[in-house]
Amino acid sequence: MSSLIAEFGGNIVEVEHERWYRDVPVRLAQIEVLIEVRSGGDGHPIAKGLADGEFPARILGTDYGAV
Repeated sequence: MSSLIAEFGGNIVEVEHERWYRDVPVRLAQIEVLIEVRSGGDGHPIAKGLADGEFPARILGTDYGAV
């Protein structure tokens, strides 16, 4: 995941993982990644690249990638 983010020009600022959410299956974890981008529109290609790489992604404050 980190190499995909770097490939699209993102800078990882913070990573948090959680295994205790009710909607996360056993043996899996939910990961939240705070990514720094150069401009507001740069986050969308990163989120799409992650989603294409089978990492569900969403940009907070938008409905991008909403399931």
